[in-house]
Amino acid sequence: MNNNQLFKKTRWHLACWYAGTMSLIMGVCSIGLYETVSHAHRVTIHREIESIAHTFHKNLKIHFKKSENLEDTINHVFQSFCIEHSDCLLAKQKILTSLNESVSSNYYIEIIDLSKNSLAVTETKPSKLRLQSQQDPWKYFKDPQNNRYHQISIELQTVNGQPWGYLIVGRNLKDFDHYVASIAWVLILGFPIALILVSIAAWYLSNLAIKPIYYSYQKIQRFTGDAAHELRTPIATIRATIESVLMQPEWQQEEIQNLLISIERQNYRMSSLVNDLLTLSRIDGSLNSKANHAVNQAIILNDLVDDIAEEFAALALAKKINLEIKKDISQLLVIDGDESQIYRLLANLIMNALQYTPENGDVTLILSVHNRQAVIEVTDTGIGISQTEQIKIFERFYRVNHDRSRHTGGSGLGLAIADAIAKLYGGSIEVNSKLSHGSKFTIRLPCKQQ
Repeated sequence: MNNNQLFKKTRWHLACWYAGTMSLIMGVCSIGLYETVSHAHRVTIHREIESIAHTFHKNLKIHFKKSENLEDTINHVFQSFCIEHSDCLLAKQKILTSLNESVSSNYYIEIIDLSKNSLAVTETKPSKLRLQSQQDPWKYFKDPQNNRYHQISIELQTVNGQPWGYLIVGRNLKDFDHYVASIAWVLILGFPIALILVSIAAWYLSNLAIKPIYYSYQKIQRFTGDAAHELRTPIATIRATIESVLMQPEWQQEEIQNLLISIERQNYRMSSLVNDLLTLSRIDGSLNSKANHAVNQAIILNDLVDDIAEEFAALALAKKINLEIKKDISQLLVIDGDESQIYRLLANLIMNALQYTPENGDVTLILSVHNRQAVIEVTDTGIGISQTEQIKIFERFYRVNHDRSRHTGGSGLGLAIADAIAKLYGGSIEVNSKLSHGSKFTIRLPCKQQ
């Protein structure tokens, strides 16, 4: 296949399209994965900050009885946030510093009054902190070291509903940014590796996709070559005969008669080949179309088998072969189909058996029924077919002995036509053969009654 430029180019195009499509899909999926992970972490951090802020705000609100002596109130509130066997979370500046160890070094907390004066703050507070309005409490910003922060500001009120300051809770997003960046780098570096693997897979899969087409193309080429070869021989014979006639102006009546007989014989050979090709074409059309246009009529196989046996009796006698008919049924066996095509199916198999069976051999035609299927067996004691050849004998123009002579070779379409006719009517043909021991062809066709 690689030697054929057309298929080689087609394979390259198919592999490129496949790799390109998969790359686009992987790129979109990578961006989607990155955005999903990033969004999940943003939501988690957002909820975490919100939970911490509202916890502190709730405790502050309980102890705020009035707006005076705010520092004492803050001291009282944060001193109550002491955990057993640990330092207090907040106690003015020192207690607030311990919050970094208890909660996270990434968090900071600050309480300011309405004049934006700091009343309590952790040491991890960024150098430039901007208070947000109550309508927009959330804020993203960067410090001079380009560290990103996410914070929330909550208005603090007394029990009388009077605002007296703000609680600010924020978080350093350095670890989050580092994690998201690592994911981005994994995706960026993994993408070309995945692309290489996809390209290799695309090249392999394109070969699998092209193979059946290439084999069909080879069959078409072989079919065309064989058909041309079969037609060339009779055409060349006719042409040579005509040329010889033209070269000699005077011919005896008997000689002219012999020449005309030769031309007629070659013409018959060409007509038979063309008819066989047309038959295969029509059957293929019926098999490939959604609506089966095959002719269906009731056929009594018992009578058809008798007719075939009677017709081939003379040929079998001339070849000194014993042709025998066996019917393992007691009733009429009826199938649906075109009688002429079913007749040709059986005739091709019997002709093939007679052709490859030596003198004093036996050819037997057996008719039976099994599982509501008509079973027709054509057995012979001929030369047999090897196991490797049995899978090929139903191919068009295929001959076991590759003999193209008119004596034994034929056109190589007989078994192909038989197989096509059987499939057309929902049946099948099987072959079981052994070299030097003969062959058995088994036809199965759906029947109407037993």
